[in-house]
Amino acid sequence: MRARYRPRSHRTTRYVAWQSALIVLAVGWLVSLRAADGLTQITENVLGVLIAAVSVVVCVFAATRDPESTQARIERWESRTPEARQRIRRARLLVPIVMVVAAVAALVVVQSVETVHRGCVVNGNADFDGSRSIYTTNCGEFAIESDISAPMGSTLDITTRGFRFGLPPQPLVVSVVES
Repeated sequence: MRARYRPRSHRTTRYVAWQSALIVLAVGWLVSLRAADGLTQITENVLGVLIAAVSVVVCVFAATRDPESTQARIERWESRTPEARQRIRRARLLVPIVMVVAAVAALVVVQSVETVHRGCVVNGNADFDGSRSIYTTNCGEFAIESDISAPMGSTLDITTRGFRFGLPPQPLVVSVVES
């Protein structure tokens, strides 16, 4: 028996079958990624396309609601007082605004606070399409946007401020001092 306001997708018929198919395809795709020579790139691509298609079907079933529960929700909304409906509308508007403001504030703080990483042992430098990076054995990866040198094998105190966005985001080097 299903709850009064739950969507139709929670019935154990089509939704569960499609969700199971999605899980099987995802596991198959992961296995194909790990297989050395057994499966080709075409197999991985076909599985990826099937995963995308089945994901759309699962989302449609998850979002589908039956008419009875939709009508019950409408009746419940209309049975509330105008003040209660107004409070709900304000909360629906206010919560996302507060979340965006908090995210922007956190981004500003992260981009303006300096952090010192002490005793970083440099094990590599890279320059990919103008994006320079320093790789260390014990402090991670750092992005460089100025003329800072970091010789291989040197131990440095690296000061960073902000991040260069990408995958993964890298802290931006402000200054480098030998330890």
